Amino acid sequence: MLLLRSAEPQPTSLEEALPLARSSTYVRAGEPVPIYWEAYGLDPDAAEPASLALSLRKNSRGWFARAATKLGLAGEPEPVRINWTEPPVAGGGTLARTVTLTLPERLDAGDYALELTMTPPGQEPISTTKLLRVK
Repeated sequence: MLLLRSAEPQPTSLEEALPLARSSTYVRAGEPVPIYWEAYGLDPDAAEPASLALSLRKNSRGWFARAATKLGLAGEPEPVRINWTEPPVAGGGTLARTVTLTLPERLDAGDYALELTMTPPGQEPISTTKLLRVK
């Protein structure tokens, strides 16, 4: 998973994505963040689509929030998550995609985990995580 400076032109391969890659994981609230990823070894004869999820959750919480959770006064915050499906890959076994995640304007500064999870048909989920630092 690569964080990109721009999704224009939209890369369709790693070779096209690398020159667009960000040099850091620092982002700003409200900023669109293009994300490029590839998945390999997919069954080109699969009849079912692969399930995907992209989630963003805050890694660091203040001591008050952690204490409230331990005392049962508050729960763990739910990550923001989007889900979708991708049709089987014809002819190859490689899926390459670019998606743009626009961060909320009021996103608190801090460290966040951006996780991409893919569940190919009949297989266990595969995940990758990237740390984002929101300024």
